[in-house]
Amino acid sequence: MYRRLRNLIVIGSLLILAAGVFRYRLEHGPLITREEQTATAIEDTTIIGRGDILVTVSASGTISPAERLPMFFPVPGTVAEVLVEEGDAVQAGQTLARLETQDLELALQDAELALELQQIVLDALTSEPREEEVAAAQAAVYAASAQLALAQEPPDSRNERIARLQLELARNQLWQAQLQRDQANVAAQFGIPLGEQASQAEATVHRAEYEVSIAEQQLEQAQNATANAANVAAASAALVNAQASLDRLLEGADERDVEIANARLQTAYLAVELARYQLEQAALEAPFSGIVAAVNLVVGEAPPTTAPAIELIDASTYYIDLAVDEIDIAQVEVGQPVQIALDALPDETVTGVVTRIGSVGTDLGGVVTYTVRITLDETEVPVRVGMTATATIIVDEARDVIRVPNRYVRLDRRTQQAFVTVRQPDDTLEEVEIQLGRRNETFSEVLGGLSEGEEVVLLPRSAFNPFSFAP
Repeated sequence: MYRRLRNLIVIGSLLILAAGVFRYRLEHGPLITREEQTATAIEDTTIIGRGDILVTVSASGTISPAERLPMFFPVPGTVAEVLVEEGDAVQAGQTLARLETQDLELALQDAELALELQQIVLDALTSEPREEEVAAAQAAVYAASAQLALAQEPPDSRNERIARLQLELARNQLWQAQLQRDQANVAAQFGIPLGEQASQAEATVHRAEYEVSIAEQQLEQAQNATANAANVAAASAALVNAQASLDRLLEGADERDVEIANARLQTAYLAVELARYQLEQAALEAPFSGIVAAVNLVVGEAPPTTAPAIELIDASTYYIDLAVDEIDIAQVEVGQPVQIALDALPDETVTGVVTRIGSVGTDLGGVVTYTVRITLDETEVPVRVGMTATATIIVDEARDVIRVPNRYVRLDRRTQQAFVTVRQPDDTLEEVEIQLGRRNETFSEVLGGLSEGEEVVLLPRSAFNPFSFAP
């Protein structure tokens, strides 16, 4: 019984001791005994000094020009000349290529002519009539009136008299033909041979009878003739038109006619503008100064329909669009400086600045990123479009501060307290709690607990008390 009680007391004492050590460790950091301090093998040491700490966010992207413009001919045609080659530097307004323009020039001339004619029509409708025009219109009315009166008059009696005379003449010719036929018949009765004269005389009688019949019909037509209705109608229509023309000339154009003429004039004007625009579009001009990136034209052939005729880039400035993780985007601000490393030029460094931050994130496989645009500063480095670059955005910085390498710092995961091992003047090692400020991948800013010139050491993990919570 006594032995069991003694064992319980010993175990309880050990537990109390362990709890005390555990509590001390939580409050004061890991324990290192003097024996451990002198026996531990030191892996590395460093002297606390001053320096800069840059807090950065890094991402990769490709170099893009300030502007990249694919250029197309908006009108069909055949390429007449190509004035640039790939890689040429061009100025704003410079002509790069042209199409054949003969058909377009003819179309413009026709449109301009149509415009002039419509202007003449409108001017004629809206201008005051001249005396000569009024006199001509009045003369046309008088002439139409006279023509109508002439068409309405009955046929002349002289025509009837002529028809009677022609009938009498035809009857006389019939009488003579009958007389000759009768004489031939009498001669034949007395045995006088006349041969063909008898048959000819009979034919002459028949012809004369036919001519008499024609003359009788002509006399009847002359006696019954009236005014020609078609001639009268045509003359009446001509008079109406002549009078209407005179009235319009004296009274001025109808308002509706003027509106129509104005509309036609505007249509003709738009047709001229369209023809002129199409002629202008037969030439490609550089809208800005830059470099020709591609030429897809062949003289004598039509421009391509699926590819740009010419591609132009503005190489005055370059930019990189980065995909920044949502964890880091809160630290990024417009105006922050950027250091850029180019894969193609590993020995060169280019600088830039943050100029745009996307407002809407993009979810790619569960990772949300935001687009951040970096505009490159002017540089002599031969940057080219499409180069791969890694941009390091400086989101925070501390200049000339006391700093300690991160690998010498141990963090308590529960309390987030930081500790370092300091070599004391008597060559012993002491665990010291420090206060940290800014941190990057290499250094941490020391706000308290360490002084410039102190020596900190790096001990192996096995050197620390097993109750330590340091990683």
